[in-house]
Amino acid sequence: MKTSMLIGALALALAGTTAAVTAAQAADLKFAPGEDARFNWQSFEDFKAANDLSGQEMSLFGPWLSADKDLIESVTAYFEEATGAKVNYSGSDSFEQQIVIDTQAGSAPNVAVFPQPGLAADLASKGLLVPLGSDTADG
Repeated sequence: MKTSMLIGALALALAGTTAAVTAAQAADLKFAPGEDARFNWQSFEDFKAANDLSGQEMSLFGPWLSADKDLIESVTAYFEEATGAKVNYSGSDSFEQQIVIDTQAGSAPNVAVFPQPGLAADLASKGLLVPLGSDTADG
């Protein structure tokens, strides 16, 4: 799975979802497909048409717990709907320590959300982060 595509896809996940959503899937989405004009549903449809990740899984690790965890999962639900991929989010109040341990052990998540850019820079300087592709610069 392309790492650069995943980052861009998560950002686009807020755009909406498809009209082909089943009733069970729609229950997990904060906004019903096609409703609420604040969202650009067509951009989401375009993204969906260009990105089939059916059957793939992505691990996402960040600092969010409780209500914030619920919010990030409400965003990833749109990504899952658009791509067919499964996002496995885990959060930790000791994110900074755990991401260092995970990267050094070779068990880092596909995507990590760093609350402090200095920590990301430190891990990158040690060769423990994978840079995004140049194709993400236009996104």
